[in-house]
Amino acid sequence: MTKQEFFLKTDLTEDQFYGREKIGGDLRPCLVKSIPEGFSPVVGGDLNLNSVTSIPKGFNPTVGGHLNLESVTSIPKGFHPVVGDYLYLDSLTSIPEGFNPTVGGSLFLNSVTSIPEGFNLTVGGNLGLESLTLIPKGFNLAVGGSLYLNSVTSIPEGFNPVVGGDLILKSVTSIPEGFNPVVGRDLCLNSRTSIPEGFNPAVGGSLYLYVVTYNNHHAIIKINHHENS
Repeated sequence: MTKQEFFLKTDLTEDQFYGREKIGGDLRPCLVKSIPEGFSPVVGGDLNLNSVTSIPKGFNPTVGGHLNLESVTSIPKGFHPVVGDYLYLDSLTSIPEGFNPTVGGSLFLNSVTSIPEGFNLTVGGNLGLESLTLIPKGFNLAVGGSLYLNSVTSIPEGFNPVVGGDLILKSVTSIPEGFNPVVGRDLCLNSRTSIPEGFNPAVGGSLYLYVVTYNNHHAIIKINHHENS
């Protein structure tokens, strides 16, 4: 799509297109399926680009509300948007090195199966990585809401995230010594079969363990509730 065609579909001015003039409310160009180079707006509300499948280099919007890129399947290096609320990247399958967006709300990366080393970010809300199968060494992050790692089966040494909401690790079958995350609500380890000595996570809600073995003794622990002080 050319820049002039984009102007016709969105009614933007050239200054708004380049981010020199702020767009006060939402921008929802529903019929737009591609973004011309140079588009990098400042949007006070939501920016909805749910039909766009790829984004050009240099696209780094500043969005006060949600940024919806749910159909985008790949992102270029240097893509670092600033998003006040949710960032939807549900169709993205891989992350380039250096990807480190600023997200005040939740970040949804539920189709991503692997992440590069050095991918450590701070997310104000939830972080959805439901298809991720492997956590690289050195992956530690701070999440204000819940962290969804539903498909991860093992945890590397040194992985100790700080999670304000739930930490979902329902497919993990083994955890290393020293794994003691800080979790504001529930910690779900539904597939755990044993607990290493010294396992003592800080959990504000409930700790879910099923069919565990501890010091050669077998037990079924469904819910271990820790009352908030």
